[in-house]
Amino acid sequence: MSDNFILLESDDVLLLGEDTFKVSKIEQLIRQNIKEKLQRHIYEYNSFHPGASMLEFLSSIPICKTKIDLAEIKHEYIKNCQVLRSSGQGWEKGKLKVEIQILPGNNYDNQNDNQINLKFIPDEPIECEAFLDEIFQIVSDNPINERK
Repeated sequence: MSDNFILLESDDVLLLGEDTFKVSKIEQLIRQNIKEKLQRHIYEYNSFHPGASMLEFLSSIPICKTKIDLAEIKHEYIKNCQVLRSSGQGWEKGKLKVEIQILPGNNYDNQNDNQINLKFIPDEPIECEAFLDEIFQIVSDNPINERK
């Protein structure tokens, strides 16, 4: 997977299969889905272990006499998509990378506890070298002494 990703803005538009969404709407749907799934799992877990939530259950891992506390649970999902960015470059093909970070000790009702990043990885690499060459050419054509 390429390291050349673009962090999507809330007004960017994504085409996923046959569905089109603003990035802000996708983030809202992901948060809603996480909340519903956690509520369902917490209900199922509480019926067997009353008083403990699934996130509390996942918050640490005992290994012999040592306990490892989990600071976060991360999920990454990759999906083919097209994006229409607010910068107005037209539809671009690539992959959507959804990164979800869940903090086990926090309350799932708080929308700020779960961090969601939507990144776009274009199929065609981002061309910065041509732009940098152009800047270098401008600078070399106009030395500092001549610009005064």
